[in-house]
Amino acid sequence: MKGFLNTLDLVLDKTVLFGYDRIGYYARKPLWDDADTAVDLSGKVAVVTGANSGLGFVTARELAARNARVYLVCRSQERGEAARQKIVAETGSSDVHLSIADLSDQTALRGFVKLFSGTESRLDLLVNNAGILPVERELTVDGIESTFAVNTLAYFLMVNLLAPLLESTPGARVVNVSSGGQYLARLDVNDLQSENEKFDGTMAYARTKRAELLRSAVWAEHWRERGILVFGMHPGWADTPAVQSSLPVFRSIMQLTLRSPEEGADTIVWLCTCPRLGTGESGGFFFDRRERPMIRVESSRNSAEEVATLWRKCAELSGYLNAGADAVVPGDAAFAYAASRP
Repeated sequence: MKGFLNTLDLVLDKTVLFGYDRIGYYARKPLWDDADTAVDLSGKVAVVTGANSGLGFVTARELAARNARVYLVCRSQERGEAARQKIVAETGSSDVHLSIADLSDQTALRGFVKLFSGTESRLDLLVNNAGILPVERELTVDGIESTFAVNTLAYFLMVNLLAPLLESTPGARVVNVSSGGQYLARLDVNDLQSENEKFDGTMAYARTKRAELLRSAVWAEHWRERGILVFGMHPGWADTPAVQSSLPVFRSIMQLTLRSPEEGADTIVWLCTCPRLGTGESGGFFFDRRERPMIRVESSRNSAEEVATLWRKCAELSGYLNAGADAVVPGDAAFAYAASRP
């Protein structure tokens, strides 16, 4: 039976239609070991972005239920506080904290990092979940295209600024929530802000999610000897507020088979908790508790030089080049590793 289920898993992953929805989730679930997520996280500190709803809320709740100290990073004070109170009520944990930061605003993001770093001496789990999919091309207060600013640049800056805490925390993990949509397009490192063609929100989103995975792999290789684990993942097609607002037609068609936020967030929680994961899995792209190819079509692959260009441009646009002696500076091997991921 297990052999059949493994074969079914691989077939579903290629079909997409039945692999990414609820059917794929329940077809694979018998393969999973509940012990992987039955972990006590007492003493560990977690940060979850976009934690007031959807995947972020479920992830924050599940980490709090396992006794982690959890920080919810939200844009809205009202919605964030409502989520915090709900998590406290549902888990019985009072060690749940709200931080307000608009990820599209680099000043606000730096302010969060400064406050958090002054409060905590460790960071065990960083879940980069919040993302946007605008229909129209918009600029942030920093003058940067908003999809790229939030989905790519904000996390580049956040992870690098939090690097000292990650590096001082044994076994720290970073989980970057990507999307199966990243398979749709090759990343054009010379047009990161969608300036050279008519704006397509879905494709701009897909490219930022590809950039997210490349960056994950760079960090994973750079930090491999330190034991910091960095993962990319995608949740499948989950019925979240983001999907409801950004993809209403898709939701109306697929509504009956979309995953619940709990089902979509399962692999995020697994990547945060599973004790069997180590440096061998770091840098991988996961879906339904199994590593998946990052590249489906070789023509969509980026070169090591392009990955290095992505890193350099993110550093320039975020002002990270001025980070000083603590700056994360990956070597050529890290860029080559990211480019060569299967």
